[in-house]
Amino acid sequence: MTRQEFQAWCKDFSATFPDFEIWFASRTEETRDIWFEKSFAALEVSDAKAATLKMFHSTTLSKFENQRVPAIIVELCGGIRHDRTKRQERARRLKENQRAGTMQHSSDLAPPVISGVLNRYLSKIDDWRAETGNTETRIADIPKDVKSKIIDDLIK
Repeated sequence: MTRQEFQAWCKDFSATFPDFEIWFASRTEETRDIWFEKSFAALEVSDAKAATLKMFHSTTLSKFENQRVPAIIVELCGGIRHDRTKRQERARRLKENQRAGTMQHSSDLAPPVISGVLNRYLSKIDDWRAETGNTETRIADIPKDVKSKIIDDLIK
């Protein structure tokens, strides 16, 4: 964020939280410079604006002490940046998989695959229970060799 963007952000923030404007105006120029240099210069202005909206919509964050604003904004911006990075990485992986013509490495497919294997495992457990007449047997009480054989059959 540039110094001009910081000044514009302060005006936007003050419009959202009017008490802040009076308090911030009473700070020395040196204090305002420290806020910019130590906290806001490294942030994206769009992230700081998004953090302001989060504060506004939060019942706990909207009740803040003015001197805590940099810490709150920096923390919220970190979360915003992290979420954006995760979305971009997920989109990049999906695009690579589409380009390669495969989706097998997509983390988005892991839950259905795991669910399918788990359902097949539970179905085989139910078959064993029916064959042996042990319909009330808990999975934890089924002999280990029986469970190992079921898993081996699923792997094949």
